[in-house]
Amino acid sequence: MTKMGLKKIMNIDNKKEFINFLRTRTNHILVLIITIGAGVTKLFIDSTLTQWFWIGLFVTVVMLIAYIIISIIEIKEINKLKKDIK
Repeated sequence: MTKMGLKKIMNIDNKKEFINFLRTRTNHILVLIITIGAGVTKLFIDSTLTQWFWIGLFVTVVMLIAYIIISIIEIKEINKLKKDIK
């Protein structure tokens, strides 16, 4: 195997690792969204709109935005990897 071919394989492996890292982060964020969302929903149903409700709602919205941003980055990286493989 040539030195150039080895570098290309290493580059592809690094990109795969980064995509897996992003995928893991999106899974963690999704779990947080579901968990905090369930708590916020419970507070809403119980009509206890205290500070914890508003904090939970704010954190859920921030996590949703983070999830969307990381998902977009993940899709871009997957498309770059597809181009590199070809």
